[in-house]
Amino acid sequence: MKITRWLYALIILIVLSQGIAYAQNDGDAYVIPIHGEINKANYQYVKENIDTIKEGNFSTVIFDIDTYGGYIVEAEKIKELILSVDVPTITYVNKKAESAGVLITIAGDKVAMANGATIGSAEPIPNNPKTLSMWVEQLRATAKLKGRDDLLIASMADKEIYINDVVEKGKLLNLNYEDAKRLGLADVIADSYSEILDNFEDIKYNKIVVSDITIKNKVAQVVSNPLFAAILLAIGFIGMIIEVFTPGFGAGGTLSVLAFGCFFWASIMAGNSGYAAIIMFVVGIILLIIELMIPGFGIPGVGGLASIVISIILASRDIQQAVISLVMAFIISIVFAVIFIKYGQRSPYFDKLVLSKKQGDKYTSTESKENLLGKEGIVLTALRPAGTIKIEDKRIDAVSEGQFIKKGDKVKIIKIEGRRVVVEVIK
Repeated sequence: MKITRWLYALIILIVLSQGIAYAQNDGDAYVIPIHGEINKANYQYVKENIDTIKEGNFSTVIFDIDTYGGYIVEAEKIKELILSVDVPTITYVNKKAESAGVLITIAGDKVAMANGATIGSAEPIPNNPKTLSMWVEQLRATAKLKGRDDLLIASMADKEIYINDVVEKGKLLNLNYEDAKRLGLADVIADSYSEILDNFEDIKYNKIVVSDITIKNKVAQVVSNPLFAAILLAIGFIGMIIEVFTPGFGAGGTLSVLAFGCFFWASIMAGNSGYAAIIMFVVGIILLIIELMIPGFGIPGVGGLASIVISIILASRDIQQAVISLVMAFIISIVFAVIFIKYGQRSPYFDKLVLSKKQGDKYTSTESKENLLGKEGIVLTALRPAGTIKIEDKRIDAVSEGQFIKKGDKVKIIKIEGRRVVVEVIK
């Protein structure tokens, strides 16, 4: 009997000690920043961190929000991730939660806002009846799920909703931190993570762990901007133009490779595409090179341009961004091409891109060429429109007036503009 009593006492002691140890180990508070545009990269970043939470010992999660909005689809995915977390969640509007950021904010169990923070203006783009209806119901359903005023939240997206002394009809609701607290949207106003947690007595934690924003996420935020993508594409196309107008492979080709390389690398980092886009782009370049070797403009040229355009669409987050980026890049490139063709080859800066120094007894390009006007010669390297011709055993850099002239054609010098020798085909 004594042994049995001692055994029971030992079991009780072990259970109590385990309970005390469990109580002392409350877990850490984990902070996930959601900054910048709401897009695929942000969703992947949040998902990776949610996986970390599920594998670790955490008592609560704070989502630090600072966004002007972004894509509805990605906002919905992030909302579902927040709802899937087993521990209490706090969404903290650090500066602003506009547009798609509203849905993410109301998905938390608790809502905190910093002094000076704002939330609202969640009208969808495009704002057609179908999209608006879907989006408003998504907001209202999430608000009801978390016990918030669904009409208040819906008025941030729908201008037709009127709430007395809150928002007029025809205007979107946008709340500052004080109004959000007064209307019950925000539970706490605080300026630090510890201050937020101190306001919730039911949440215990050991320490605060803040997730680092990865390089991948930072890159994705930059490349997701259509303007940045357009600049990279424009630089790539400009490099191609320079390369076409200069013999050999030089600065233009290098610039083009670097720009397009950065564009596709950033796209892969952002999670917008895979290597299929790069393969399609390389195929397009190969087809264009084939086209340059053949007079005229045929199937390889059309196929090359189509492949490049398709590769850029595949590398963009959606067709809309691809169209915006391509249109901007084409406009910039066309303007550059016109200026370059008209003035570039007369500029001293252009001389740095082409060979202009004397090389051997039978090569010259720096001496006066006025005496060559009207003379005829043979094309040594295809003019696209720049290349090399041979006149009286001399190799001379020359350009056509824009047209392609193939190797072996007879040409005549029709203009001498400083160092620039302009030729035409003798028919």
